[in-house]
Amino acid sequence: MTPPGELFFSIDHLVDKLVAAADRHTLAKLIRVSRSLYDRVSKPLYTIVTIWEDNVDQFMYQNNKAKAKTANSDSDWTDDDQPTTSPRKTKRELLSHMRVISIGSHMSSACESYAEVLKTYATNVQVFRFVQTPHSSAPCFQFCERRLCPFHLCFRRTHKLVFRNCFCNKLPIPAAWDLDKATKDVVVVLPVYLQRYSGRDGTGPHELAHSLVGQFGTARNIKVVFWPDWDNSIPAVNQLGDINAIDKDEPMFLDVVANVLKSACYGPGACAKPLVTIYGLETVKLCDTTLAYQRSDGPNSPVDLKKPPTTLESPIAAKFRKAYPNKDPDDLHSIVRQQVGGQLEVITMFKQAPDGSAQGMRILGSCQVQFKTIEEYLGSLSKGNGEISEWD
Repeated sequence: MTPPGELFFSIDHLVDKLVAAADRHTLAKLIRVSRSLYDRVSKPLYTIVTIWEDNVDQFMYQNNKAKAKTANSDSDWTDDDQPTTSPRKTKRELLSHMRVISIGSHMSSACESYAEVLKTYATNVQVFRFVQTPHSSAPCFQFCERRLCPFHLCFRRTHKLVFRNCFCNKLPIPAAWDLDKATKDVVVVLPVYLQRYSGRDGTGPHELAHSLVGQFGTARNIKVVFWPDWDNSIPAVNQLGDINAIDKDEPMFLDVVANVLKSACYGPGACAKPLVTIYGLETVKLCDTTLAYQRSDGPNSPVDLKKPPTTLESPIAAKFRKAYPNKDPDDLHSIVRQQVGGQLEVITMFKQAPDGSAQGMRILGSCQVQFKTIEEYLGSLSKGNGEISEWD
């Protein structure tokens, strides 16, 4: 390092300001500059990390020591004729800095060994995010090809779970899954565009709605966020371009939105239920009619595009207009709020064991629901709650 550089990095308050203002790419470069910067940068760089197919090897436990220095070393870190050797922070310490972890799509071939490392050394994780790899058409499954991914199991005891970009098929968790009692907050981030809800083989959002029912009954708070930049990952767009370009002006069928939201508003019938907060509903373009295609073989089969569609009017909107003739019949967002925030009918569902078999039965009823704007949600992000990140 040149003398001016050494002088700059010897002034603590300047270095602290530099590290605080640096983005992740800059931090990744700074950590390689010197040993002192390595110590300063390691914590902010490892506090929030994203693990997916291409970088999962970086999180294996390794010794990770600096190369030993000798008197004949070409290193410019010191002018000492007899430099001493001090190791870098071990991977154990680096992993202990992790507070927010995002797990992206990956293959199941080695996740068990990786998960064991993270379970052992990443002991201070507070927020665990499931994130569909940006601009990938493959769903997250659960969370890889295994029935229940080891990554998923090793962070069940985090304070907060966040489900991001899981497309419309379903959340990457089994039906009637038991949320750990240590997890108090759950966040589900949904898209605002119709084509993101097309479902597997065009079957619609039925699996998404089903995967939300009664899953998080022991949580204290559930947030459902309609996020306009749901799939606009800045690094991915810069690298790949907008390969998932869709029609962002096409409105969503009112019943689709209402049914998905209702599914998130069920809690255990005999216990204290979580508070469900729905953010950003006003950002969703709604309509009360849709084209209904016939299905080739039953209600859950793919649509038959050879047969002409029929126009279907919203049963929810029709029922609302009949019950409230004095209210604005064209205020579709109010119709959704009334449908979701009202008293839901009591339902029962079977709890699913890890092997997929039915294990007991749950009785579910309405949770308390409140609606807030996307601006109110954006205001809460300044608290560093680790729910949304451009680097997902």
